[in-house]
Amino acid sequence: MTPKEKAKQLFEKIFFEIQSDELGRCYQSAKQCTLIAVNEILKAVNNEDETYLMRHSVNYWSKVKQELELL
Repeated sequence: MTPKEKAKQLFEKIFFEIQSDELGRCYQSAKQCTLIAVNEILKAVNNEDETYLMRHSVNYWSKVKQELELL
């Protein structure tokens, strides 16, 4: 799954769980919640040993975060 696809998937999972009368407010809340989740993943991955797999994970989740910020 590309970072863009993963960003959209995570966003949609959270977006449809948030209930709000104002669609724009719901959208921004879902985006912020998704960014919080990705930041937590990045923190956890960055705390691991510097292996190729970890560097790949950091790179992937950083790209997911960039795609989320573009939503």
